[in-house]
Amino acid sequence: MSSYTNVSGYPRLVAYLPVRCTSLSQGARKVITGKTTSISPGGLGLLLPEIIPLRTPVVVQVCEEEPLRGHVIWRDKPRPTGLGTSIPHGVAFDQMVDTDRIRQWVHHATPQSHSRVPVQFDVEFTQAGKAGHGTCLDLSKNGMFIATNHPVQPRTEILLRFKLQDHPSHTLSIPAQVVWMSGEELSPSATTGMGVKFLAVDPLKVALIGSVVDRLLGEASPSLDSSLPPSTMNNPTDTRHSPRIPCDILMEYHIKGERPQEGRIVKLGTAGALLTTQEPVPLEAELVLHFRLPVSNRPIRTACTVKSADERSVGVEFSHLTFQEQEEIWKFHAKESARQRKSRS
Repeated sequence: MSSYTNVSGYPRLVAYLPVRCTSLSQGARKVITGKTTSISPGGLGLLLPEIIPLRTPVVVQVCEEEPLRGHVIWRDKPRPTGLGTSIPHGVAFDQMVDTDRIRQWVHHATPQSHSRVPVQFDVEFTQAGKAGHGTCLDLSKNGMFIATNHPVQPRTEILLRFKLQDHPSHTLSIPAQVVWMSGEELSPSATTGMGVKFLAVDPLKVALIGSVVDRLLGEASPSLDSSLPPSTMNNPTDTRHSPRIPCDILMEYHIKGERPQEGRIVKLGTAGALLTTQEPVPLEAELVLHFRLPVSNRPIRTACTVKSADERSVGVEFSHLTFQEQEEIWKFHAKESARQRKSRS
């Protein structure tokens, strides 16, 4: 999950990543190690152990990737952090960074070694004797995302208490650490919350959580494949990076240079969708989709590539979803999954 706020015309993502900032003041080069607090195509928010003067040209390196040039445009008062006393800085890039590169940084900020599934259940978390409440919106075997109005700072250890929907009579108590969090300044459609990883989990609890995740993944996969013709089930180009949920959403689509047509999205995930179209669409064709989710008034317009195709059944992979659009799809995913499970019970 990600959160945005608009700063100087660019959307900003709250993310905590290792960074090296090289000050180029008056010809001298000094490398300072710190951490990002926010990233955007236009610049970074940084926490650094030393002060860099305003307007100083700098070179910043995030996640050991290729360095980027910029300059310091703001600075705030020192604050205590888990790294000691740090000074917030704002750096503007000399050239805007491509959003695909931002995506790679986010992947480093929120590593997930296990598949996650959309869910919806209450979670209580305790930190230093202070209790908070939230809703788990996605779950994996090693962590979860908790939507809450009061997220805890990254690197903080907390104690979670929750009940799994498959085991409603058993309350799990699990230690965890906050890995990342949504920011305080959010756009109206963003979800406030935090991503946590489980710590020192009892093997029995791991098995219980794993059984729920595996069941939900199993429910998603057959429903996907059964809707595709046999000729496309083993299609090596039919790649899926996230579970897709059954739905019925009106959309408009067109191939570049051709007239727009109407169709339906019948399965939707954060990485792609299954469509029904008025006419056959060739494999690897580039489409533009335009649709609106039931949970949002914000239209989504994205490019995609056809990865599987039948006469009127088309599987596509998205190529230009923003972080905010991905988040909106996950919110729809979680709410629709909960509604469909409730209707089956």
